[in-house]
Amino acid sequence: MTATVAKRFISLDVLRGLTVIGMIMVNVQGEGPKYKFLAHSSWNGCTVADLVFPFFLFIVGASICFVAKKHNYELNKKLTFKILKRGALIFLTGFILNIFPFNGDPSSWRILGVLQRIAIVYVATFFLVLWLKSPKRIVLITVCILLCYRILMLIFGCTLENNIVLVVDRFLFGEKHLYTGYGIPFDPEGMMSSLPAICNALIGYMTPLFLLKDHQKYRVPYRTGLLGVVLILSGLLWNLVFPINKPVWSSSFVLYTCGWAILLWAIIFWVIDVNERKRWTPFFLVFGTNALFTYILSELIIIFNRMFSFTANGQIYHVSTWLDAFLFAPLTTTPLRAALWGITVVVICWAATFPLYRKKIYLKL
Repeated sequence: MTATVAKRFISLDVLRGLTVIGMIMVNVQGEGPKYKFLAHSSWNGCTVADLVFPFFLFIVGASICFVAKKHNYELNKKLTFKILKRGALIFLTGFILNIFPFNGDPSSWRILGVLQRIAIVYVATFFLVLWLKSPKRIVLITVCILLCYRILMLIFGCTLENNIVLVVDRFLFGEKHLYTGYGIPFDPEGMMSSLPAICNALIGYMTPLFLLKDHQKYRVPYRTGLLGVVLILSGLLWNLVFPINKPVWSSSFVLYTCGWAILLWAIIFWVIDVNERKRWTPFFLVFGTNALFTYILSELIIIFNRMFSFTANGQIYHVSTWLDAFLFAPLTTTPLRAALWGITVVVICWAATFPLYRKKIYLKL
């Protein structure tokens, strides 16, 4: 990782921070009953948990907008190398986290994952926007991708056992290298479903262009908020014939999640940039300014918690189960009990990242 210091776009960093906290809370669950909104939909549908990852990809696209502007939207050898290098490092980091601590059978190592999808979407989106340049062309390619993906789903099906995502991943990687949490080998971060996921980033790329023009003309970003509502309603309407579905990343899911991301960003933008109410932001900025670092740190905490155990009172515990037995469970039997382990990890990540934020050090892969 390299340290860089740059001027930050505060409302976007706050939105990114909220999203990373959400990702950690969804991934890190303790013992006992869970809050339904922190659990992913089993197949069709969309909970709060299903929003956080598409939000992050949306923010990846929005961030690309500002970086591309610094480079005058021109692609050269230096920028090409930088994009490919960062994408490769993010992908490799995700793969290493999948196989760490390297004691599993290589024939069953999972290839894809969250960071891998971020890498694929980052590289593809960056090259697309620098190649297309025109906002109209970007909108057109986004619409084409979503419509073509719908056609592919009509051809191959949209069930767990029959869908284009599964067909492509089986061909590219084989069943042994896929995620098995659905009862069959199926990867929710599959190669084919990364195609519509790119649209989350493309819409994210377009949003700051619209938001800043909105602010310059009217100050209150009501048109941006209206756009978010329109996308939410469009996603719900498309859901009637093409269900909102995160595992296959359906086109309706793209519109629905981007709508909520735009609406939430418009609200945060209005609070922070229009009304200049920023006192509440530092906690979220710690996560938002070092998003990948805090997310990777949370994943390492999960891994090390699973790897190491100890004995107390004749029982074998991990840190999470010990805290649950002696602190969380005695406090409450509600779903808050499971969420408290996630909150603990959030606090640990905040404490570890706060010195970086205080010194304005922003770590990037």
